[in-house]
Amino acid sequence: MKKTNLLFLTLLCTAAVGCSTLAPSVDFPDEQKTSSTERKRLEAIQADRAELRSRDAEDAQYAREEAIRASGTSDGSIFNTASYSGLFEDRRARAVGDLLTIDIQENIDSEQQNETSVSRDDDLSITTPEIRGFFNLRPIGGAVNSSKDFNGQGATRANNRVRGRVSVVVTEVLPSGNLRVKGERQIGTNREVESIKFYGIVNPETIRSGNRVSSSEVAEARIEYRGKGAIDSAQAMGWMSRVFLSIMPF
Repeated sequence: MKKTNLLFLTLLCTAAVGCSTLAPSVDFPDEQKTSSTERKRLEAIQADRAELRSRDAEDAQYAREEAIRASGTSDGSIFNTASYSGLFEDRRARAVGDLLTIDIQENIDSEQQNETSVSRDDDLSITTPEIRGFFNLRPIGGAVNSSKDFNGQGATRANNRVRGRVSVVVTEVLPSGNLRVKGERQIGTNREVESIKFYGIVNPETIRSGNRVSSSEVAEARIEYRGKGAIDSAQAMGWMSRVFLSIMPF
């Protein structure tokens, strides 16, 4: 009886141990079953996403590394020369990572008029005398008149006005002390996205109170104002029209 009970307990323990070691099977996807076309498509999507992420990081954080370098390493002291600012001075941008506000006020009025007038008259007459005894040639006379007139007029007038305000960040401090700045602002409304970008070099002496600078005082200023959406698509010429205009000789 004891042997029977011992044998039963042994079999029961063996079954319990076996059940505990058995794990549910997990079906892992076989890479070989995936077609090459599908893999290429997934790789292309991942590459596009990586490129977009890199662009966003470059546009949104273009001054982060320079600001970290300019801040320097902390030595544990309470006083930090990189972030020092006087108690009685107007805080102005002077280091990489500082912010400025650009007041964009650009008015461009240009007018040009051209007028050209050309006139030319030519007269030519030929008279050949009579030569007797030589094939009985008779007098020959002729006249040629030519007149050319050309009148051309042209007028060009352009009136561009851009007004706005955009905040920029200092990306580089030049050896002369001038500040290279860069900034962008995007506004999206109902599938319409409008963006304004500003680049230029600012003289610290032109910075007014509140870290504001007029766009007319910025050297090498480049202002880009663009929109993307239904309005932009409606104003663009179709690709077929562009093809015909590019090959037409008239």
